[in-house]
Amino acid sequence: MSVTIAQKRQIDPGNPLVGLWHNTPSFNLSRLEWDRIVMGDLSAKVGEGNEGYESVLGRHGIRIRNENGERLINFCGHNNLVVTGTIFPHRLIHKQTWTSPGGRVKNQIDHVLHPGFKIQFSLKLRNKYDVLEDHNVADSTVEGRWQGFEKAYKETAQEVLRYKAKGQKPWISNESLGIVEERKSLKQNIEQAKSDRVRQIYTRKYRNKDKEVKRNLRKDKRKWIDNLALQAEKAACNGRMKEVYMLTKTISNDKPKPAFAVKDKIGSLVTGHARTERWREHFEEVLNQPVPDNPVNEIVVEPVIHEISTEPIKVVEIRTVLKRVKNGRAGGKDEIIVELLKADMNITEEWLCSIFKDIWEKEKVPKAWKQGLIVKIPKKRKLY
Repeated sequence: MSVTIAQKRQIDPGNPLVGLWHNTPSFNLSRLEWDRIVMGDLSAKVGEGNEGYESVLGRHGIRIRNENGERLINFCGHNNLVVTGTIFPHRLIHKQTWTSPGGRVKNQIDHVLHPGFKIQFSLKLRNKYDVLEDHNVADSTVEGRWQGFEKAYKETAQEVLRYKAKGQKPWISNESLGIVEERKSLKQNIEQAKSDRVRQIYTRKYRNKDKEVKRNLRKDKRKWIDNLALQAEKAACNGRMKEVYMLTKTISNDKPKPAFAVKDKIGSLVTGHARTERWREHFEEVLNQPVPDNPVNEIVVEPVIHEISTEPIKVVEIRTVLKRVKNGRAGGKDEIIVELLKADMNITEEWLCSIFKDIWEKEKVPKAWKQGLIVKIPKKRKLY
């Protein structure tokens, strides 16, 4: 990790900061150069909002952007950096890094610049794409190319984003954690006591501390739930129904109960392999209905023939579709969500266009495209 510390009053293309960034040695890891950080007093006010600069700034800056702020943003865009102090919401007092001598003016002019996860993801994905396409490592068949595409996105997501680590309960405060440590210390004193009298003294203290811990945890959880309820109320007033749903789900903590048994046609409960066969039989009956004896007379309408392009799918069409797809949707059987495809639109368009062209010419599709997921939602009190 290389850290570049800047102490400059003017930032422009001729400023030593640019040369300092490029001349700072960095460890080239798998052809990636995202192990450098720039931090210090840059005298740059990036301002509120990030319209037009979403890849560089967050939405949580302060004040009005000045000329140095514009230069800093251009510098970040040219070097694939992110102003990290604007990514997450903080209290105003925590954003202000500079105070005037009189104490009347406060602003945010000290920044930490670091490549974000999106840039890291794009660089790693570009490396995998170069290996698969330029060096012909992947199979030249449609199936092999699609498997290479799917594997590259999933592996890159695991390397850069990683799985969410299971941490402590979100409602536990630092004060409660301190009391828990005190209780743990008393527990150790009980185990290390050499006489019964000392052990009894520590045992009484441990019981009192244990009650205090439980009392504080209940208080913390109650406060946390009240805060979530207030957030849900504000989200409902602003029409953010998805946020309301997620907060309600968190508060209720209602975990789904899986059904381990279903009923067959005669009403007997079946489990294991027989349950799978029952579901197969059920969907075969539902999805393969016989031709009706009295079909409805359809109104014959003269078809309107439109001019349909018989050329392969173009890059512009892929970009249009990707922009229209909403974020936050669940991934399919391949577990690739739309946010991963949008992380680097250029490489996604290029890669998908190449695969679609191959499919168009060979008239074959990957086997994964012929598979689907059926979500079983049994009705209440009915297991079949």
